[in-house]
Amino acid sequence: MSDSLALKYSPPIEQLQKELRVLGDKMGKKGVTAGLKYAARPVQSRQKAWAQSHRKTGALEKAVSTMVLGARTILAAEILNKPDSAAVSIGPNRKSKGKSVSYIGRFLEYGTKAHDIKPKRVRFGKDPARALSVGGKFYRRVNVEGVRAAGWIQKSVDGVDIAGLFYQGLSAFIDKQGPATE
Repeated sequence: MSDSLALKYSPPIEQLQKELRVLGDKMGKKGVTAGLKYAARPVQSRQKAWAQSHRKTGALEKAVSTMVLGARTILAAEILNKPDSAAVSIGPNRKSKGKSVSYIGRFLEYGTKAHDIKPKRVRFGKDPARALSVGGKFYRRVNVEGVRAAGWIQKSVDGVDIAGLFYQGLSAFIDKQGPATE
């Protein structure tokens, strides 16, 4: 019996190492971003489903999207402190009907307390008056009921295997790139 065991790999180990080196150079930030976007899909669809079931105008549902954070955004500056880092934001990122509605998502996620809205000082002729126009009627004060925190953004992430989906997306990106050549 022989003291050493000779194994033959198909393809040879040297070829695999060479392909991995080339793949590492090709992949970089694009591969990580592709994996993150793939992992974000079920989270985004859950958020859209929740927004659709709690809709009044449909604006929040249309605003839910996955946005790749560029290096110049403030949030990305905190997250992306390495050159090959990538980040995505999932939630109400887009404008709907020309208006930003992301603040509505925040109100629904964390809730609001009951409060009064007082109008700014408005002048009618020479007499100063306080008035707030809502639906064509003028009010001196509007009492707003609070909104209970729904936690809809956090609920959309719970139960989703983000890491597993990330690696599936990364694998799909690698498969798209084709065989590595130097």
